Amino acid sequence: MAQESIEEMIYAETEKRLKIMEDPSYEFPKRIGKWDVVGIVAGVSVSIILIILCMTGVIV
Repeated sequence: MAQESIEEMIYAETEKRLKIMEDPSYEFPKRIGKWDVVGIVAGVSVSIILIILCMTGVIV
């Protein structure tokens, strides 16, 4: 039994998901809103601050 390569697995999964999305009854998710963007920016900002604090030795 030969193992499937990661490339073959990715192509198979991509093909499967594209078939699902091409179905006329597929319902796409709604677009992100203002509060979603605020949450993403806040999360990235907190992460950057924590990285800077770790790099300067404030947080060990």
